[in-house]
Amino acid sequence: MVGIQGYDDYRNGEAQAITGVATPDERTLVITLEKPSLNAIYSMDLPAVSRAYYGADYVKGQLDGVREKTKRPLGSGQYVYDSAVEGQSLTLRANPLHYRGRPRIGTCVFTVTPAGMELERLILGETDLECSYPEPDYLKQAAEYDFIQSYLFPSASFSYLGLNDSLPMFSDALTRQALACAIDRAGVTAMAYGENARMLTAPVSQDSWANKTEGLDLYSYDLERAITLLSQAGWKKNGAGRLERDGKPFTIQYTIDAGNTVSEAMAVAMTDSLGRLGINVTTETVEFNAMYDKILNGDIEMWFGTIGLLPDPGVTSLYHTDGYQNFGQYSDAESDALMEAVDAASNSGEREALYIALWQRLNQELPAIWCYQRNEFWVANRALAGLKCDSYNDFFHNFYQVSIKE
Repeated sequence: MVGIQGYDDYRNGEAQAITGVATPDERTLVITLEKPSLNAIYSMDLPAVSRAYYGADYVKGQLDGVREKTKRPLGSGQYVYDSAVEGQSLTLRANPLHYRGRPRIGTCVFTVTPAGMELERLILGETDLECSYPEPDYLKQAAEYDFIQSYLFPSASFSYLGLNDSLPMFSDALTRQALACAIDRAGVTAMAYGENARMLTAPVSQDSWANKTEGLDLYSYDLERAITLLSQAGWKKNGAGRLERDGKPFTIQYTIDAGNTVSEAMAVAMTDSLGRLGINVTTETVEFNAMYDKILNGDIEMWFGTIGLLPDPGVTSLYHTDGYQNFGQYSDAESDALMEAVDAASNSGEREALYIALWQRLNQELPAIWCYQRNEFWVANRALAGLKCDSYNDFFHNFYQVSIKE
């Protein structure tokens, strides 16, 4: 847990409690870190839960009892659990004991909307709030209805092509750069989102204060450049026209998240272009949970994914050697040092300079092939008064303030 004092000792069975966590009174939690880290707070964004309820069956190292109670959760948020129909709906009731006061809307029902049906359900009055993809046709259609309020803003996430950098074929930056140049990411993105997505040169939001990425390489689609980079990386064609290095052919298995149309489009694009370069690409399609398990277990070569961006744009968890979300197993001492320096710095000018250096280094290294940051598109019935939706405020954070106009 992000360098909390005593956490490792507790996890390893050398202590009965975490020394860096203290509760001096009922309403105060004090956490002490091993060293300064401005981004630690985002990694500790965990809800407070009832020890009397969840802790009654807790035995260190045995979570079965806790997991069983998650089927009927008890929390301290704006709403409390009422009922659920698996795979269909979840009903929540306003929490009268919420510390900010009872929410103004008494009951919230969450239902599953099939992809592409979001706007239609809102128009028909089946739902009051929907999250959709920012397809140009959707934007135009929503504008035709006076009772619909649209929210369009940069997503607090970015999409990327993940690489298992621990594998020999992805272990060097030149090869990763070549792959970026060899896949028409911009074409796929434009086909999916039109003008509502922006290509990335570094893993930072376009509206972040630390977006100092001017002049960085976009690695635009360029097969000739890809050929040059692959040659510099030591890849040569054999008699059959296939690329080899150290006697091993260049083959990639690309894992597709079933139903993810952008991932499927990326597969088509890369199979064609990489095939022309002499790289053999095979694909497998699995359900999202199965793909996520493969990523966590390192049992994957290449995939398409999306990951969240923080208000403070730290990427230590994503690309540091010891980062808990470093799914590509990337490791680079210079990048590690820059990330550690950014996390420890408190002066804004110093942090800006460090971020410029970090983005330059990561842009050269390409631990992953960044694709785009798209816009979020939310649509709501204007009867919902006080609703807030933007890049760093999920609609639910302030939902207790939302009311229904008469």
